[in-house]
Amino acid sequence: MNPLEVELKLAIAAGSIPALRAFLAAAPARRAGSATLHNTYFDTPGLHLLHRRVGMRVRKHGRRLLQTVKCTGVVTAGLSSRNEWEQPFRGAFDFSAIGEPAIRRLLERRGESLVPVFTTHFRRETWIARPEAGCEIEVAIDRGEIVAGERSEPITEIELELREGSPACLLAFACRLAEAVAVLPDDRSKAERGYALFEQRTLTQPRRALAVALDASAAPRDAFCRIAWECLDQIAANMRGASEADDPEFAHQLRVGVRRLRSAVRLFGPLLPPQAVDSLRAGSHALARLPAATREWDVLLHDIVEPAAAQAPAHAGIAALAASVEVRRDAARTALQEALRGTAPGATLVGLMARVAALAEPAPDPVEPDAAQAQLAPFAAMRIARFGRRVARRASEARDSDPAHLHALRLAIKRLRYALEFVGDLVRNRHGVPMRRLVALQGSLGLLNDLHAAAPLVESLAHDEPQLVPAIALIGGHHLAAWHALCDGRLLRGTDWKRLGRGWRARP
Repeated sequence: MNPLEVELKLAIAAGSIPALRAFLAAAPARRAGSATLHNTYFDTPGLHLLHRRVGMRVRKHGRRLLQTVKCTGVVTAGLSSRNEWEQPFRGAFDFSAIGEPAIRRLLERRGESLVPVFTTHFRRETWIARPEAGCEIEVAIDRGEIVAGERSEPITEIELELREGSPACLLAFACRLAEAVAVLPDDRSKAERGYALFEQRTLTQPRRALAVALDASAAPRDAFCRIAWECLDQIAANMRGASEADDPEFAHQLRVGVRRLRSAVRLFGPLLPPQAVDSLRAGSHALARLPAATREWDVLLHDIVEPAAAQAPAHAGIAALAASVEVRRDAARTALQEALRGTAPGATLVGLMARVAALAEPAPDPVEPDAAQAQLAPFAAMRIARFGRRVARRASEARDSDPAHLHALRLAIKRLRYALEFVGDLVRNRHGVPMRRLVALQGSLGLLNDLHAAAPLVESLAHDEPQLVPAIALIGGHHLAAWHALCDGRLLRGTDWKRLGRGWRARP
């Protein structure tokens, strides 16, 4: 037997548990009981199971002992599907029922060297919900702790396990829950957290974009769903990180994840149902607003004030300006963390997940004939060519050095780059793509945009703290030469922009 477990894990504050119970009672859901669970996780002294992404535990549930083996499957933005084998434990490990031969051999080979690594102890409250016909979901509310040696950390989470139905059904129910109770998707298992505690390492790190391998024979909608899930994974991890930690990179990577999702929607939009496109755009736009202020103040501090301060380290006014910017950046970060503790961000993210899951479901009828007949690689080549032509048009308009036109060019280049990151392995251009040139230009235009975006922030500082005006003037003078260099028209010379919209073909 090799059952596939599909579940969604959600982080929740302890103070929100009463609201969760009220939601479940009104859902309606049936309370199925509660139990105290004690789990001991085993591995070799060299952590061979961890390195093979296999988890093994023995659970004490009342007088019963259960042995469970899990494998890492597909885990995206808190939604996971993984293989799990569970059987009674009678005092000795028994791996004969493991349905995956390679995992069974690993466990049998290492069985005699398995030792306890960490434990979890929590109270589980279980509810059963049937939100629609053919859909049954087990809701587990877990509260307790993870213990590794003398170290421990709390457990407060919800697991929604699909017992009958589709992942889309699970996420639709999760949408309703997230609208009523403040939650955030969290794909960190108790085992992952336990190992991190055991090894004394930080599990939560800023999540950067990962490449998505696409098969040229895949349906375009399936390719979009794979890309969208990767973007949602990046968004979810950085939302959770931004809610817990002060590292400004979480806000930056959250913003990047949202922009990638919006670019994916723009790339595949012609083949997606219009209602889905509108919903995905609205949700991603709402999430994009969350880290905006934090990121803008952080850019002002690190990319504008600090480089100038390095040229005048003894200038007391610049030091005071940097301190004032840092205070406002920290206030914006506190506001972001407060916002992430509300219901709207989690509900929006789970809503986006539900929409993508619905797109992944087999459609009874094609929405459009083109969507059913499109082949991924030719479609990608056509869309990349369109994005390239847009860059060429924006470059032509930006020759007047108008900041608005330069900003539009930067966005067009960024969208082309994201599109190439998504589907670039499926297409080629017979003229070649000046990627280094595009990257360098995007960076230069980014600095110009940062300086432009800093203006209202600096104005607010000058208004509230007039004593900072001399330092602000000094900072402005430091960057004035760069501003003029970016706006004098030479930046766009030396590139045949029209080539970006020509010569795109599917790779053979």
